[in-house]
Amino acid sequence: MKSKPSIKILTGITAFLFFTISCGQNTQATIKKNDMLPKEIKLNPKTTKIIDSIFIFKDGVQKLETVNVFEVKNGLLTHANNKYFVNDTLNLTTNNKFNSNGNSIESKTTLHLKDSYKTFRKELDNHENITLLATEDNGIISYIEYNNIYRNNLLSETSAVSQTSGKTFDKTNFEYDDHGNLVKEKFAESENVYEYNQDNKVTLYKHITKGVVDERIIYHYNNKLLSKMEWYESISPNPMITEYFYNDKNQLISEVQKQFAGKTQYRNYNTDNNWQIKEQYSGGQMDRLTKRTYK
Repeated sequence: MKSKPSIKILTGITAFLFFTISCGQNTQATIKKNDMLPKEIKLNPKTTKIIDSIFIFKDGVQKLETVNVFEVKNGLLTHANNKYFVNDTLNLTTNNKFNSNGNSIESKTTLHLKDSYKTFRKELDNHENITLLATEDNGIISYIEYNNIYRNNLLSETSAVSQTSGKTFDKTNFEYDDHGNLVKEKFAESENVYEYNQDNKVTLYKHITKGVVDERIIYHYNNKLLSKMEWYESISPNPMITEYFYNDKNQLISEVQKQFAGKTQYRNYNTDNNWQIKEQYSGGQMDRLTKRTYK
């Protein structure tokens, strides 16, 4: 099991084509909310709906790829719907339901071209971590139980048990510093290690397998804003570098990846400091466009 670090300042939207449950456990003492809402959104309590329409470009022609609709009430998610298109044909639809904290508890994905479906249902503990997962695949149901152990109100250990075979898998141990920051995730044959600065922002992430560092990410900040990310992998001698640029309101306006001539631009910020246009470029050409609207 390999878990990437989560940096709240990053603006990568997750198009939830399938319901993921094996990562992102809430290790902090506070209750997490809106666990599927894009992290960069500064939610206005009056908002009732957020719509992301994502377009791709093929041979210079703009085509609709994804539509994400988040329904919100009193600042919390209630429902979410995802539609994914391939060559203008609806390929799959995912519907998600959320509990009173805005966290996903049920997801049903219908694959229209295969006339099949898959449903995930979760039970959560008081920290909003998963304790039971029921998976229904075209009428066949299986269950996985998650055992969570807490110390000092922080998640110390979690493991999954198949109710079919009784086998334990995906066991993970967590360690923290004096500020409650996660500093280590230990898996069966690997571990993730994190370091932080005085502002409790992560500065280093390392993925270690059998004592060998095979991946590390270095984060640089300027005025407490993420300015550069260096991503090193053992298979490549050169890092992938992403630089971040902001306007005078500290709004992120661009991410630049020089190695691939890649760039992401954010435009049309509203009064709640939320971007409404996201343009992604590769090789100097726009290949992806997201239009985000709030209602």
